[in-house]
Amino acid sequence: MVKLVGILNITPDSFSDGGLYNSTQMAILKAEELIKDGANIIDIGAESTRPTAIPITHNEEWNRLRYVVPYIVEIAHKNNVEISIDSRYSLTIRKLLDSGSNIDIINDVSGLKSINMIKLAAESAKKVIFMHNLGVPASKTKIMPIKSDIVKRINSWALKRMETFLENDIKKENLIFDPGIGFGKNKRQSWDIINNIDNFNDLGIPLMIGHSRKSFLGAKKQDINLQDEKTLEVSKYLLERNIKYLRVHNVQLHNSFLEFGKDDALQNVLHG
Repeated sequence: MVKLVGILNITPDSFSDGGLYNSTQMAILKAEELIKDGANIIDIGAESTRPTAIPITHNEEWNRLRYVVPYIVEIAHKNNVEISIDSRYSLTIRKLLDSGSNIDIINDVSGLKSINMIKLAAESAKKVIFMHNLGVPASKTKIMPIKSDIVKRINSWALKRMETFLENDIKKENLIFDPGIGFGKNKRQSWDIINNIDNFNDLGIPLMIGHSRKSFLGAKKQDINLQDEKTLEVSKYLLERNIKYLRVHNVQLHNSFLEFGKDDALQNVLHG
């Protein structure tokens, strides 16, 4: 059964919703909305990773999260909703855990580049999402080789990372892989990942796909309705491929689709 991962960015500069929820009150209201709309997981991030975003320090990230996360964890767990923290800083995760915030998932877009994050993931026994990337924040000028088999390359990268994780006592059943749509991939390459998503089954772990409202879909940033429609069309295809986690902005739209049944319109945007 698919799990809908609702996006909650506590940032001033994220590409779709920067500045909308970067206060404690607005973030809590958004979390309550995501729960009401049917999110199974709320993914909370305090650092934008969009192209041209300015990286923030651990202290900046911690100050954005330290007060709001405990409230959201409490609300979510009362409703059987899990909390994921989108962070590449092990110190942030450590402080959240040490302060009593019982988060459920570590979502590290750097692919657990830090050995300290690897050790913390093993020690905490939390579920871990690791994402393929060529650098964080994403860069439009740094992409995978145009003529390469990128699915094969990403698979190889993920297998090597998994070897490292297992050697450091992270359990395989706690691993989730995100192939990183848009992170070091151009539009064509992002579609190649979607169209060949079955090739990642060899990893033997669940996948999370974060395609929501991204530029490869071809919709203008200002047209959120069209962005969400195109996101849902890709989600329909991914559901047919039994993808376990879909990270999306519009949880209500996806939950309504799941509730009222599938249709036949699975391929109409899949080739860009």
